[in-house]
Amino acid sequence: MYVSVGMTICFAFVNGFHDGANVVATIICSKSMHPVKALAIAASAEFAGALLLGTAVAYTMAGSILTTEMLDHLTAGHIYCLVISAVGGAIIWNIITWFLGLPSSSSHALVGGLIGAGLIAMGPGGVALDKVTKSVFLPMLLAPGIGMAGGFLIFYAIKALFGSAHRSVGNLFTVLQKPSMVFLAASHGSNDAQKAMGMILLVLIAEGSTAESMIVPEWACISCAVALAVGLS
Repeated sequence: MYVSVGMTICFAFVNGFHDGANVVATIICSKSMHPVKALAIAASAEFAGALLLGTAVAYTMAGSILTTEMLDHLTAGHIYCLVISAVGGAIIWNIITWFLGLPSSSSHALVGGLIGAGLIAMGPGGVALDKVTKSVFLPMLLAPGIGMAGGFLIFYAIKALFGSAHRSVGNLFTVLQKPSMVFLAASHGSNDAQKAMGMILLVLIAEGSTAESMIVPEWACISCAVALAVGLS
């Protein structure tokens, strides 16, 4: 149990310095804020977001990717190994892409690791294909396109409205980058810390909890939030 929980917290830490760079990249590269100050504010927002913005994603990770009925029939040792394999694969991939400077997704890595481990542990019937397609694959496929379209439209509107304005209008956008960074950090903290919480929920199934009665314990929320924030900082 302790190894699987520890590996999950390590994943949250690696996620912090791997994906967290996306949160502060624009405000640092545009020189709108000193890097140390940006990291401190972003890490605080990541921590707050992980604690305050709910746990819906954690339950999706724990109950919508693998078939809960088959999970309830696995031994505790099998579930521990499943979690260790899933987060271990994600950690390895994150470290490789971080070392190479490739902007890879920790979410994709963890979901892939969980599905791979689930297939070995329970066979094809262990993966809830309908739920995975609806709750995981479609959002992951749609998110980049929606982001690109939104970024294009917003930037086009800004150019149309402020293209001929005085250069001093840049100060306005310098100010606006700060709340946008805080919002992005809080959103990332909530979303990605919950993925680690979902892995801890799987460990609790091994400890005797049923998939239907799972509740994210306070210690799991705090430990994942701290690991993600420290990883970013």
